Amino acid sequence: MGFNRAKYFIEEAATGVARNSLMSVSSALTVSCCMLILIFSYSLAANVDYFLEQIENKSGITAFVDDALSDAGAERLRLQIAAEPNVATVTLITKERALEIMADKETGAAKDLIESLRDDNPLPRSFEITLLNGADHDTTLAALNALIGKGIYRVNADSATVGALVLFNNVVRVVSVFVVLLLGFLSVVIIMNTIKLTVNARKTDINIMKYVGATDWFIKWPFIIEGVIIGLFGALIPVVIFAFGYGPLVDGVKSALGSFATLLKFKDGMDIFVFAAPVILSAGVIVGVAGSSFSIRRYLRV
Repeated sequence: MGFNRAKYFIEEAATGVARNSLMSVSSALTVSCCMLILIFSYSLAANVDYFLEQIENKSGITAFVDDALSDAGAERLRLQIAAEPNVATVTLITKERALEIMADKETGAAKDLIESLRDDNPLPRSFEITLLNGADHDTTLAALNALIGKGIYRVNADSATVGALVLFNNVVRVVSVFVVLLLGFLSVVIIMNTIKLTVNARKTDINIMKYVGATDWFIKWPFIIEGVIIGLFGALIPVVIFAFGYGPLVDGVKSALGSFATLLKFKDGMDIFVFAAPVILSAGVIVGVAGSSFSIRRYLRV
């Protein structure tokens, strides 16, 4: 595409936007609303996924060490467990530490009773195991159960809770994809209606150009660029709003949650932005191209 031709296409697109300025601005703002909902829906889904990942990983596994196993054997076993693909950390809880943890949870006579057991501690050593990925919980649990009788005598894990969290996480992801597809479809329809106004106003010119030999792409390019302008402008607004609004929004949510906010860590805004911004801007361009292409297609059949 030569410079003069590209200049002509851009000028025609700008003329189309200006000619239907009210509808163009209205469409861009409507697309902005869709994209704003889209980017914050993604942010919500990303944070829910992040929260559930934290909870899943904190829902670790406890493996109780056989009393007959020596300290050196326990260390070798710890290293063996740590080598499992889905294991994040393995912490040995000694008999003394286990008694301290139990005593710290009690008060009064119950605490005194536990303290009196220091000289004859009945509690076993154990490994507290945290996971990299809660979705692979059952695989890791099976690997640990295989060690029963080989230095481990019992393994405790809340498989039902972890399974429910993984299921909920998958549901959130599916719903998020549905929301993205729905909002993308609505944006395409909105831009189609806008471009149709310009096409209808110029359908006679389009027919004349077709009859004198203009190619379909020569006719389409100004309308496609017009759609891109509307879609890109509509996508840029929510990206800017998100860039400046995510931090204060998270601070407001933390303030509303009070002490509960310390239990979960929110996803960093920059982590979301570096992924969401290019996607939203690209989506604006794609929506603009799709809306323009669909709206002009039937006028090219002469």
